[in-house]
Amino acid sequence: MLLAKVFTLLRSLVMNALDERLPSDTHALLELRKPDEDPKSRTEVYVEDAGVDTEERARMRRRFMIVFRAVSAAVLLVVILGIVSGNTYTKAETDSGKATLVKVLRQAATVISFLLVLFQHGLLVYVYYTIRRIRRVALLQLFATSAIVIIVPIYHLIIMSNKTTSLTSTERGSQNTSVDKVAFYVLQAAPEFLASAALLSTNVKIMFGMGWFGGRQHAGEA
Repeated sequence: MLLAKVFTLLRSLVMNALDERLPSDTHALLELRKPDEDPKSRTEVYVEDAGVDTEERARMRRRFMIVFRAVSAAVLLVVILGIVSGNTYTKAETDSGKATLVKVLRQAATVISFLLVLFQHGLLVYVYYTIRRIRRVALLQLFATSAIVIIVPIYHLIIMSNKTTSLTSTERGSQNTSVDKVAFYVLQAAPEFLASAALLSTNVKIMFGMGWFGGRQHAGEA
């Protein structure tokens, strides 16, 4: 699920940027020596000059972790709704009640997905302007990918009002006409392919600081 992948990469970027350990440039500053100053005052001055506030970063990390956990729960809900609607679909062909249930589940999943992508856009903008150490290029790539992904739920919201009494119908709105099929490939297949290609074309271990299993890249990993 592309939405979940973008959130995972964003989480890695944010957590790495808010790492409580001092950045390498700050360590370099702390190594400098001034004979006329005592070590304690020198350290405090250099840390302040480097703009490092470990307590504030720790608070921000906790807040962002709460946000990302809530997002993970919402994404999991979308997946569950999709699984249930998919398993119910075969029975919906002969049961009007099941058909209504499938429609409601799909609508709910689409609306939640759309809201999540909108939230993702807002979060990307917020992170861009509030976290100084964030990797701007990686963040912009995620924003571009998210902008492509949002096309899919918008397309689903538009066609969701269409109805048909036959799965083989070729009437307007049945999603079986030539125009409907072209719209599907242009507004769903193509955006998903482009977004996937954008992510696959990047070395996420380097660009986003990802580990082998999707977590943060720890020291010692290649």
